[in-house]
Amino acid sequence: MVRFRLIFVLGLACSLAPTTQAAWWNPFDDDEVDPTEMNAEEQNIAARPLYNRAQAEFDAGDYDEAGDIAKRLYSRYPLSDQTAPALFLYARARYQDADYTPAFQALQRIISRYPEYPNFNDVLRLQFEIALAEAEGRNLSFLFFFPYKKYNTASAHFQAIVVNAPYSDLAPLALMNMARIFQHTGKTFQAIDALDQMINLYPNGQLTDDAYLDLAQTFADETAGPLYDQGATREAINYFKDYLILFPNEPEVGQAEDGLENMLDLNARSKLVLGRYFLRYRDDYTAASIFLNEAITLAPDSEAAQESRELLAMIEERQQEGEAPEADVPARAPQSDPMEVTDEMDNVPESPAEEAAEGDAGRAE
Repeated sequence: MVRFRLIFVLGLACSLAPTTQAAWWNPFDDDEVDPTEMNAEEQNIAARPLYNRAQAEFDAGDYDEAGDIAKRLYSRYPLSDQTAPALFLYARARYQDADYTPAFQALQRIISRYPEYPNFNDVLRLQFEIALAEAEGRNLSFLFFFPYKKYNTASAHFQAIVVNAPYSDLAPLALMNMARIFQHTGKTFQAIDALDQMINLYPNGQLTDDAYLDLAQTFADETAGPLYDQGATREAINYFKDYLILFPNEPEVGQAEDGLENMLDLNARSKLVLGRYFLRYRDDYTAASIFLNEAITLAPDSEAAQESRELLAMIEERQQEGEAPEADVPARAPQSDPMEVTDEMDNVPESPAEEAAEGDAGRAE
């Protein structure tokens, strides 16, 4: 008897379970029709009052409620004509609450699913404002007290704007902002790539001159001195020259001229270092003369060129006298001596002959 009652209770519970579950999970009221059973026109009729409510809440400043109603609309009635406007209203509401990521995602959904939406430019402008707010850290704080900036998210959103509308006026601005973010965060290669895209894709853009100058300065900042590879130096020289040729009337011309002069001197000084090396460590007048002449050719008005001329004059004089190159080339000459070996040579390795001589001297001691 007890077993029968237990089975009866379990059976009754099972028979009621679907009804209970349906009551829990059914999002519609008894008088509502499941939207999946509606055609587009029926969804339009059902969605219109929801959109009006959402707009009224937004106008009243209740952005949370406006966003919730708009989300309910585009989730329930995807075939409605009000779906794209509801997504845009939802994005505006979330933007007002500084909830930038879902706002941007809603706008991206409009672009991907509703390309016929008539206010496409408004969507792009709001996307740009969202990315800019993230980069500036506008109304962003951690634990309500510590402000922060979402650089990675902002750069990704700026890139999305370029992809969404590569021929819009906002695309070059987005690329420039990407470059500035990468420069600020120390991502040099990404900054160079963004600036290079801007120059190649928008050669007549309003910010193209800034892109050339920024690119030249970025390469200049990557130079490590005359003892190192001069690839970045040559790139900086090229972009400084391009800037001066293409934008001769810009106010930053003086800055570009100074940058070009510094880079030319650095490139010439690298040749001067090699010339000194062949004089001091290889006893080779010919090779030294080649590099010293290259230094003069690269930057004829630079200090490195002047030092190279003095060394070439001394080489010619000694060749006429028949002296050995190493006779008067000390490891550390007086400041006034043009054959001076400066600090730039401290890291240059000694010749095998000198290393062997020093080793023999050590063993003799």
